[in-house]
Amino acid sequence: MERLGERLEAVDLRPTEASVLVFILNNPGISQSEIGRILAIAGANMTPMIARLDGRGLLKRTQVDGRTFSLALTANGLKIARAAYGAMTMLEEDLLGLLPAGDRKAFAEMLLTLLDSIETLSRPSRAGRRGSDRAQT
Repeated sequence: MERLGERLEAVDLRPTEASVLVFILNNPGISQSEIGRILAIAGANMTPMIARLDGRGLLKRTQVDGRTFSLALTANGLKIARAAYGAMTMLEEDLLGLLPAGDRKAFAEMLLTLLDSIETLSRPSRAGRRGSDRAQT
């Protein structure tokens, strides 16, 4: 992470801020709360971070309803998010470069399997929902 931090200094971003901007780059209009949930950033940390990025003119918030805001990048935010994405990609390439070429494909497949498993485990099961419904009655 130190290497990423060094690369992001050029655009004056912390790694978490860069992740948020890149996420918005790939998902324009996503809500602040959805990004926080997906990236596992607590609301108490997400709100001031979004305020900082907004204050720097990197994103704009649009109120959707009561407390929900959709997020989009400004022109400057788009430029910074692309630079951050480039820094992240370079780090990934550096790290993957440590593996022998023949192992990279297997490693990528294992990561995808792990991601699929995490997503499956994250979904509420029907039995879990019924059980929690019964506990409330």
